[in-house]
Amino acid sequence: MDFISKFYRSGTFRIHYQCGGEGTPALLIHGYGEDGNIWKTVLNGFEGLQLIIPDFPGFGQSDVAESYSLKEMMKVFLEIMDAEGIERFYILGHSMGGYTTSEFVASVPDRLLGIGMIHTHPFGDTNEIKVNRKKREDHIQAYGTSGFLKEFYPILFGTEFTKEHPEVVEEMRTYGMTLHQKAFIAGMQAMRLRPNHSESFKHFERPVLFVVGDDDKAVPYELCMKQLSLPQIADVQILKDIGHMSMLEDTEVFVRILKNYFKFSHQMADIV
Repeated sequence: MDFISKFYRSGTFRIHYQCGGEGTPALLIHGYGEDGNIWKTVLNGFEGLQLIIPDFPGFGQSDVAESYSLKEMMKVFLEIMDAEGIERFYILGHSMGGYTTSEFVASVPDRLLGIGMIHTHPFGDTNEIKVNRKKREDHIQAYGTSGFLKEFYPILFGTEFTKEHPEVVEEMRTYGMTLHQKAFIAGMQAMRLRPNHSESFKHFERPVLFVVGDDDKAVPYELCMKQLSLPQIADVQILKDIGHMSMLEDTEVFVRILKNYFKFSHQMADIV
């Protein structure tokens, strides 16, 4: 699948995004400490889809921003879809991308054909997690990213994968070292201050894909499980011995999950 690289300016934000493929539109939103290229490992799962893949501020090729909210990012990403002439679309959000997907569900559910919540959930942070995030923000501000990234990236992967593929973890850490510390601080703050959108999921009428790793150390497992009964239509995939990065840890299984979800969603659309 060939991709075209574009930039979109909205106020103070200059966002990079990639377009590729043909068919039903889908917006793919990456997680914290990544960029849109994280989805390139599983493109076979998106056959028959037109993909729009943005980068959060400071990640990938998007300009660094001093601060932003995930609702602001939702609005900017929606402007990009409008600029591309896309009215209704799927969204798949990984981690922080899933928190942003929740903003779409709360604000513009009628524009969504379905969503994928990939190692994420619609709840706000607990007080404990908020305190820990603020400590990390302050640490990065004071000491830079080196120590934080050494701890952060190994947590993203399942225990066995980290042991067997340390080179993948190191490749991501090396990527993280190329980014400005403001990207990590602004993203952390955006996650910390996000609201709880779980109530919106109860009223969402389109199919929701949940991908949960039972060895995910980055997102609380109990919150991931708690969300499964919220929507009216759900495709639940709980992956054994997988951490926070199933698209890298088991690409074959992830691609199969995607294909089955889109097939299921299209069938539901015919019924509804």
